[in-house]
Amino acid sequence: MYRGHEGVREFGREIDSAFAELHAEISEIRDLGDRLVASGHLRASGIESGARIESPYGAVAEFKNGKVVRYRDYLDPKKALEAVGLRE
Repeated sequence: MYRGHEGVREFGREIDSAFAELHAEISEIRDLGDRLVASGHLRASGIESGARIESPYGAVAEFKNGKVVRYRDYLDPKKALEAVGLRE
């Protein structure tokens, strides 16, 4: 869990130190007003191992006063939909 601006910076540093390449392709976004649900696909390769990763991807972002106040990632897009009470 990361909190606040420094938490977001720490998350970015950790991602940069773990992956030589990281691409997220978002194929669908659902606007739920104060929440957004995205689904797509991730591709990455590790810096140390060079291992390639491919995975489905889902995310939920919650907003307050136009700012993200909570963001959650899922390696199963169905779980992201379920987190906001939706199904495919």
